[in-house]
Amino acid sequence: MIDALNVSQVKIVAVVALVVLVLLGALVGFLVQRAILKLGLLAVVVSLIALVWWQRGAVVGCARTGNCSFFGVDVKAVADRIP
Repeated sequence: MIDALNVSQVKIVAVVALVVLVLLGALVGFLVQRAILKLGLLAVVVSLIALVWWQRGAVVGCARTGNCSFFGVDVKAVADRIP
């Protein structure tokens, strides 16, 4: 079990999650034929993208305080690497 992540790991995880979600949204757009289902699934994917981006920004912003979490996982901020 992961006890804590550092800020650079959170940035990488968030970017990977965003890329996967964007690809999932594109796949839904191409494969799903029913308009209502397509709109619903795309709304869910866009919401997940916004949530991951918001969490990433919150971790990067709170790294200055040294007390952060990313979806409930504690994130360690290294003091000498914070600008």
